[in-house]
Amino acid sequence: MGENLSSHTLFVYIPNDDVVVSVIKRSTCIGGVEVESAWRSDGSWEQLQDKDISAFSRHSANYEIRAFSHNEMLAAFDAGIHIDVALVEISIQDDNEEIQISRLRNTRKLLSDLLKERERRESEPSSATSWITSVLASELKPKASELLTAVFSLLDERVKQGPPILKLNQKAVIDNLPTLNWDDGDLFEVQNAEGWVRLHKFVAALVALTHDVVVISVSVPHFDGPVYVQMCREDDGALTLEAESNAYLEPPLSPDAINTFKELGWEEPRDETLPNYVKFLEREEAAPGAVARILIDTLRLVYLTKPDDLHSFEPAVLVRSMLAGEFGPEVAMNPKLGAGQRGRLFLGIRFPTDIGVDEL
Repeated sequence: MGENLSSHTLFVYIPNDDVVVSVIKRSTCIGGVEVESAWRSDGSWEQLQDKDISAFSRHSANYEIRAFSHNEMLAAFDAGIHIDVALVEISIQDDNEEIQISRLRNTRKLLSDLLKERERRESEPSSATSWITSVLASELKPKASELLTAVFSLLDERVKQGPPILKLNQKAVIDNLPTLNWDDGDLFEVQNAEGWVRLHKFVAALVALTHDVVVISVSVPHFDGPVYVQMCREDDGALTLEAESNAYLEPPLSPDAINTFKELGWEEPRDETLPNYVKFLEREEAAPGAVARILIDTLRLVYLTKPDDLHSFEPAVLVRSMLAGEFGPEVAMNPKLGAGQRGRLFLGIRFPTDIGVDEL
């Protein structure tokens, strides 16, 4: 009798050249035989054609996740939380298994990164910071289900807090700052015109649709980590813009780049409590297109980013909706993207490679 019972199994798919889950598959079996499959990339289950499935599955690795993690993984995936290999490592363990953190390389790295970010924010260690430290030192061995819940909570907190603020222990000596090779701005813009247009439309739409915060991070080869700019909407409609300074950039910005900040109208970092560049806009100055131009010009002229660098955006839930075409192509999204493409792109987009004019 029990052999004929219906059961659901979840598989997560990670593209071979990435570390982030792009889509989730639900397999329905009766008597151990799969009778139905559905795929989830944007908050709903879809029936896909074989050709669509093979388009991303043949270039992806799939992992069966245990039942204890089903609800949390689905809720986080739908909320736009990045499910990377660290979370998959945890979710394929037995739920009551005590985790040996030394055996989970990706989980250990994620916790180490989260610990560094927290230490950059906190004047004194919080309970969460102490917990991470104890786990990394193998003084605590949480069960898989406990560790998964804790890591999701830490990731959710990271998204809400935005980029970490590094306490500046010493002032940089301007003469020792390395000088990056800065391209001519006009030539740079012409060479990448289509990408800049698409990026501008994307960011303007994001600014117009959000009620709170927009964060843009760009991975570039000449900095050790992604560079950030962000926007925060105040209650009266005014905006506060923020951009990374030398407080936590490595290598630090060149003198030319610092002068460009001034030319673009940014206020210099004030003290250790506000070490980034800031720009305040009154409500009447906060048109989405104008705000997008400020943010993009800062990325382009100060940090030397290019439109085809990998761009990630918050709020991720809104980005997911845009990629799904819920707001139409007029906001620079492509509703024709397949489920696997949408699941992959909301994590990081290259303009116009991933979303180009001729795709609409």
